[in-house]
Amino acid sequence: MRILGIDPGSRLTGYGCIETDGRKLALLSHGTIFLHSQMRADESEDLGHSEMSLRLHLLHKKLTEIIIE
Repeated sequence: MRILGIDPGSRLTGYGCIETDGRKLALLSHGTIFLHSQMRADESEDLGHSEMSLRLHLLHKKLTEIIIE
């Protein structure tokens, strides 16, 4: 079984993925998704979206990539 743990945050979101067979645990991956450094300051105004909605969209995209991996 694989387990994905997420430490939510609006600017930094941590994650870790482990695998277990019921007796042993193995770390598969871990990291931080940096939501604030991947957007331009004026990006939300240019697109007519709030900064938070853009962060949530980026978070969805990055978590989807992690789950597929």
